[in-house]
Amino acid sequence: MSGQDAPAADRTQPDQQEETEQQRNQWAVLRLYEAINARDHAAAHALLAPDLEWWYHGPPAHHHMMRLLTGSAAPSSFPFRPLSVEALPASDVVVAEGVTTTSAGYCYWVHAWTVGSHGVITHLREYFNTDLTICCFA
Repeated sequence: MSGQDAPAADRTQPDQQEETEQQRNQWAVLRLYEAINARDHAAAHALLAPDLEWWYHGPPAHHHMMRLLTGSAAPSSFPFRPLSVEALPASDVVVAEGVTTTSAGYCYWVHAWTVGSHGVITHLREYFNTDLTICCFA
């Protein structure tokens, strides 16, 4: 049987790879940041589980993501533009890191998102001013 006669399932193209679960999770988180920064509330909420579990670590004044997603703050009040978004290997966690300039100076943040089935984000661990925390406990 020639290569042309082989069933489609038997033919593979070396330049095409199947998307991994980690890549899908990473894209879900990237789409969330795009929706947040575009002020597209419907798109953002479509990516989040209705019972999103949220853990916050940082100064009380820095509940920026909560205020944005609950609508209690203007979307432009604190732009979340990650410097890196990486899916952890063999995990459903995607870590995003960024820094935002505010009137008080630089605000460093880290988000650890858990992406569940169907690309829905189910859990957020949010950390603010991690450099300050490390300095205080080092």
